[in-house]
Amino acid sequence: MQDDAPHRGLGALVAEKFAAEGCNVAVNYNASKDRAEQVVEKIEKEYKVKSFVIHGVGSRPALNCEENDRTLLGHGHLSRL
Repeated sequence: MQDDAPHRGLGALVAEKFAAEGCNVAVNYNASKDRAEQVVEKIEKEYKVKSFVIHGVGSRPALNCEENDRTLLGHGHLSRL
């Protein structure tokens, strides 16, 4: 889940909603790894699902696709949103 919204936290909210439904989630961040790791920790603790951090550059998503696909392969099934 990528959070490039002007109001930070929208991506975290959406990730939590999916986790509440039992979905495993990847939290994509551009600048704040610490914030992304906090979101992952909260999701894993509260919803008992798999969650992990992926670093990406939101303004150039094509550069991230191949790297993220390799990362996702090791984490089972995830849907890309």
